[in-house]
Amino acid sequence: MVCWPSSVQRFGPLRPHHLLPPPLRFFTVHAQPVTVPPTLMAQTRVAYLDEPARLEQSFSANLPQPPEQAAAVVQQRLAGPAGQQFQQQLQAAYAGVVRAHELKVLKVPAVVVGGRYVVYGQTMWLPQ
Repeated sequence: MVCWPSSVQRFGPLRPHHLLPPPLRFFTVHAQPVTVPPTLMAQTRVAYLDEPARLEQSFSANLPQPPEQAAAVVQQRLAGPAGQQFQQQLQAAYAGVVRAHELKVLKVPAVVVGGRYVVYGQTMWLPQ
């Protein structure tokens, strides 16, 4: 049993670093969705590598054909609250793509354990 000083205990239960489960990062596409067990949600992130294209397609839906009119509509969309939300979502989506590139993920689905070990596969069974 690990005992923490009383000054640390008031912030809630803490565990030594070596007892914490390693962080997991899933990289996939929407055609191969990932289901994360509830017991692993806290240390897991899922990045859909096709999300930037999906967001851009959704944002540019129903644009008029003339380029000048389409540009004006895009500017209006970007200026509103939905435009700010779109930009934040797009930034987060591209962050996942960049991270996959940094980790040299070559195919999906992929799981990165502890930020270092890449595991590829079609299905992965994780205990509940």
